[in-house]
Amino acid sequence: MDVSSLLARANSGLQKGTVYSSPGKMPSFAASTWPTKAKNDCSGFVSWCLRFSESRKVNHPLYIKVNEGWFDTEAIHRDGMESTGYFRRLDRAQPGAFLVYPDYKGQDGKRHDGHIGIVAEAKGDGISGVSRVIHCSLGNYKVTGDAIQATGSEAWKKMSDSIIIWFDGLTP
Repeated sequence: MDVSSLLARANSGLQKGTVYSSPGKMPSFAASTWPTKAKNDCSGFVSWCLRFSESRKVNHPLYIKVNEGWFDTEAIHRDGMESTGYFRRLDRAQPGAFLVYPDYKGQDGKRHDGHIGIVAEAKGDGISGVSRVIHCSLGNYKVTGDAIQATGSEAWKKMSDSIIIWFDGLTP
């Protein structure tokens, strides 16, 4: 897959009334656009955009070790940190890269899910240089009634474990 195809698939999710649901239900990979009123979470949306794994499970030792093979933010983040699977870490964002942070313990003492989004625009170094990210989130859903939105990188700037990664199967 190339960057323009990835971004076209990601942009097709905007203004579709997506309901945030974890883990959600994967739309058909054959669909050229994101379906209206779909139910999914951030890593499911990314998996669909990449046409990565319709089942959301992979048979890679790192992912199996982290979470029994699930393609989710915890495993994706670890993959980016170790560069042993499908992703490698970048210092500078570019369209087609991803921003991700792992699961974390919040100030409320509870475990919270990590998050991933697709970089659509970047104009500088690091996560602060990312000006537009397309992502599926509960926060988006609560505010707009549509889980998939294009926003700035504020959510990732707040998390010290956030990293920029590149999918090795993606071509410019």
